[in-house]
Amino acid sequence: MFLAVRTWAAEAITGTVYADLGGSGGGFVRIATDRCLFDLDYSSGYRRNFSADSCREIGAKWVVEVDITHPGRGVLRSARCAGQLDERIHAAWVVATRYLDLLSSQSYSAASKLVANGAGEVFDPTNPRDLDAGAFALIGGHGMCISVSIKEDEDHVVFRAEDACGIKMAGRPVHVLIHVLHEGSPSEWRVGGVSAFY
Repeated sequence: MFLAVRTWAAEAITGTVYADLGGSGGGFVRIATDRCLFDLDYSSGYRRNFSADSCREIGAKWVVEVDITHPGRGVLRSARCAGQLDERIHAAWVVATRYLDLLSSQSYSAASKLVANGAGEVFDPTNPRDLDAGAFALIGGHGMCISVSIKEDEDHVVFRAEDACGIKMAGRPVHVLIHVLHEGSPSEWRVGGVSAFY
């Protein structure tokens, strides 16, 4: 039996980077547009034209050329970024990344300052049964192993730290969900809850 994969015509898409998980041989990027999410595979040789370091961060706005293979899926051919950001997604991602950086360096007091008042479940990093983020600073890819899992609304974004972040619980790699909430001024975001699962 022969199975053919239909490729629709190349399409230009403008959206916000929600995930960029890859390595030297290629990877996967998730782009959020006004109409849907696109999960795009890429090889190490896709064409990039990035004018700022922030183009490589979650929340960057990209214009991509893709070959759509299925609804919401495709292959990334090229990406352009002029340094524009979705300020809300980017600011929330910076807080999630900073929180894990602080846990990684055992700066628990500083990490607690990023936690929202009246936050729900947040791990007690001084408890040995809880998260071990020690390897995050070494292998966390400067936060690129953290992706947007759910954008609940304009003031609540849930990030997922993949097992590639090097975070462990009870000695086993875990995925971590970090709820980041907007409080007060446009740039003020706080960790509202953290949970982990194997």
